Amino acid sequence: MKNFTLNIFTSLITNFVSSILGAVILFIYASKNDYKIKLKTLYLKYIKNEEFIRFSISYLFRIKIEGKYLLIKGQRIDQFQPIGGVYKYYDSFKKNFRDWNIRDDSGFPIDDTNKNDLRVRVPILYTLKMIQWFQTRQNREVCVFRELYEELLSNEFFKNIDFQNFSIEYIKTDIQPIKYSEHFQINEVLIADIFEVNLTKEQEKIFKDFVQTNSSFQIVTEEDIKRESINLDKSYPIGKHSKNLI
Repeated sequence: MKNFTLNIFTSLITNFVSSILGAVILFIYASKNDYKIKLKTLYLKYIKNEEFIRFSISYLFRIKIEGKYLLIKGQRIDQFQPIGGVYKYYDSFKKNFRDWNIRDDSGFPIDDTNKNDLRVRVPILYTLKMIQWFQTRQNREVCVFRELYEELLSNEFFKNIDFQNFSIEYIKTDIQPIKYSEHFQINEVLIADIFEVNLTKEQEKIFKDFVQTNSSFQIVTEEDIKRESINLDKSYPIGKHSKNLI
């Protein structure tokens, strides 16, 4: 009985210490990343005299068919890329918009399709605050079905197909280091939530049949994604952010 009690006590202490150490490690890791962001933004603000940083915050879908990846042809850029799109903010975020002096992204004209997209320009010194706000999940879209429907399931091919047992699983969030974009001529922060659409064997076959009828979709290998290109009637680029799916 004495040994049993000792083992229980030892187990409790071990679990407690492990929990504390885990929390400390996570805190140090988060603080280290926050510190890097603060240093970078201070450098951009006071050394490079830059006013704004571009944010593009999206969610992407990993859809695997027989071990390969389903990609869609981009509408704005002639490349294949993950199915998904930019999160939208709600009207409750507009106070932050005013208080932080956030601007709409100048890289894309605002229309009914991209209105309220989380593709914006934020004053440099609010970079970390913007990242922290996103992580609270407040004032913004959290349901990710919209882009999946708009880009894929709204197709006429799927109109009589029942997806009741469709499951979508969160995989990770990728926050890229601040980097200068040659295309947009501004430093930017790219954030992407990655979700996996878990398909049954029957659903995989349905999607495979669909791709054979629609050239805007392609099933590519991991090697294609790493090489950033796929050969069809000609060589097509694959978006760099597709690597988040691997």
